[in-house]
Amino acid sequence: MKFTGNKFFEKFIYGIILLNLIAMVLESEPSLDEALRDFLKKFEIASIVVFTIEYLIRTGESIRSKSKYNTSFFGLIDLLSILPFYFQSVLGF
Repeated sequence: MKFTGNKFFEKFIYGIILLNLIAMVLESEPSLDEALRDFLKKFEIASIVVFTIEYLIRTGESIRSKSKYNTSFFGLIDLLSILPFYFQSVLGF
C-alpha cells in the first residue's frame, strides 16, 4: 500500500496537525486542569509517534521510488517538526 498521495492518510495527518494546534493553544492556559494537561501531554507523545512513523514511511517510499523527499522542502519541515521532541527527550535540551 502506498501512503504518499493516499487521501485518507493525508487527511488523517492534517487532522492530527489541527488537533495539535488546538492542544498547543489549550496548554498555554495557566489555569488548565492538571488532568487535562496530562492528557494533552500524552496526546503530544502519541502525535509525535504518528509523525515519526509518517516520516519513516515517506522516507522508505522515496528510497524505493528514487525521489528526493528527505531533501525536499516538506521532507525537511517534517524532520524539523519531530526533532525537537527527540532532542528534549533524549538529550535533555
